Amino acid sequence: MENKERELVTVTTGQEGRYRWAAVSAMLLAIGLCLATSKSVFPYGNLISEPMGALVCALVVGLPFTMKVGRIDLRPAVGTLLGTLASGLTFTTLAKVILALPLKVYLYGMLPVVVTMAIANTVVAQALFYPVTALLGGFAAKHREDER
Repeated sequence: MENKERELVTVTTGQEGRYRWAAVSAMLLAIGLCLATSKSVFPYGNLISEPMGALVCALVVGLPFTMKVGRIDLRPAVGTLLGTLASGLTFTTLAKVILALPLKVYLYGMLPVVVTMAIANTVVAQALFYPVTALLGGFAAKHREDER
């Protein structure tokens, strides 16, 4: 057998290459898929509901305390859950009122979709949080130092 020496690869900050940023872009796109609502029954409702969800998410991210269970940071899950609920409930309530939808449609047709999507978005956001922070490298390390 031939004894091959392993090659050591050194990556200098700023020289990671286009594939790293392609991966970051793909993950950020996956995280933001909940914003892609192109076939909405009430498209103008997004002009109010999406900023509402973003505001709630930003407020959660800006809270002055940690949300950790052991080593797991739950801030992405909590922010996504509350942001999606705020956005979804705002949108469905606006649609119900403006389109004069029956209460049964709102309660049994629209609200279950909001809750289901909030749960799905929460799972995806929390699952992608650590791979994204690993790809972003220095930013995540600086953020951890600032929390201490």
